[in-house]
Amino acid sequence: FDRIASQVFPNATILIPSADSEPFLARMPLILDACERYDLYLDVYTNATLLNTDRLEAIRTRLYKLQISFDSHKKDVYEKIRAGARFEEVLSNVEETLAYASQTNLYPVAVAVFMTLNMDHLPEYMEFIRGLGFRFAWIQRLLHIAPGTEKLDPFLACPAERVEKAVARATEAAQSCGINLTVDLGEGPPPVGTLQAVGQFFLLGRVPVMVLISIFAMSLWAISITANHFL
Repeated sequence: FDRIASQVFPNATILIPSADSEPFLARMPLILDACERYDLYLDVYTNATLLNTDRLEAIRTRLYKLQISFDSHKKDVYEKIRAGARFEEVLSNVEETLAYASQTNLYPVAVAVFMTLNMDHLPEYMEFIRGLGFRFAWIQRLLHIAPGTEKLDPFLACPAERVEKAVARATEAAQSCGINLTVDLGEGPPPVGTLQAVGQFFLLGRVPVMVLISIFAMSLWAISITANHFL
């Protein structure tokens, strides 16, 4: 880790400590130490199963953005999408996080993967998350990283008219209740990997760079890096 960090991090500004995994399973003290040494800030993308104010406070001075995967306000739908997660526990973590955020300059983003299971409930979802205290939301395309996901992708399983109507209704509801909504569903074939899905880099100053570090276990690191430099 130190060898790669010394080569990449001096040219980076934003660190995403996960790629299709949960950042709070990582060795966060190691990541925070690297952030301090190389003056990096964290873009944290979490499913909120391990999220609490103690963990947020530990990374607060290095936290650039907090994105929370929360795909549905309906317990049965949520637990079908996020197998193994318990709706009530995650909701409690989210509420605790939003209460903490309201006392800081942190504005968490609610992220919902656009699926056949939740596409028709998105207007009510927007109202629900606004009631929780979210001001920002992001609807993103489903990643095809496991067998059988095709039937869950509205672009493959539903008529185009139904997809367009679902997106329009979600957008209208977001505008009505005061949610700043980003709809990032892309074009072309469905994404099949992290870099295809993210498709963006962050620009601070003159150096745009995206660094994705995925921790699949405490001692196993998989690193995907793309970097672009402006002269």
